[in-house]
Amino acid sequence: MGITLELEKARKLVDECIEAGGDDIECMRRADREMGFWLIGFSYSTVSWMAETISDVLGEDVYFNYFSKILCSCLEESLEYDEKLYNKMIEYLKKLIDVADEELKIRFKTLLEFIKNALRTKSGIICSG
Repeated sequence: MGITLELEKARKLVDECIEAGGDDIECMRRADREMGFWLIGFSYSTVSWMAETISDVLGEDVYFNYFSKILCSCLEESLEYDEKLYNKMIEYLKKLIDVADEELKIRFKTLLEFIKNALRTKSGIICSG
C-alpha cells in the first residue's frame, strides 16, 4: 500500500474514455500516449522517508506544505496547476537530489520528472492514498 500521484488532466482523459465505453487498459494507454509520464506511486514508508528528508532540507519553508500536499498519505489531495509553484518545486527537488542517499535520490528524480511533466502539460496533480 502507498500513495498514487497522477496528473489531473490524464485522470479526466481516462475517466471520459471509460465513460464512453472504452476498455480500462486501452484508456490508460491513450493517456500514456497523450500525456506522457502521468502516474507514479510510492509506498508509505518511502513517503515518510521522503517527507523527513524534505523537512530536514526545507525546514520551515512555505513550500514544504506543497510537498506535504502531494505526499498526502491517506487522503485525496489536489494541487492546482501553478507554473511558479511547479518551478519552485523543481528547484527544491534538484537540491534534494544533491543531498539524498542513492536509494532516495531515485525517488526524488522520479518525482522531479513527474513535476516537470505536470508543468509541461499544464496539469494539476492529484494524490490519493
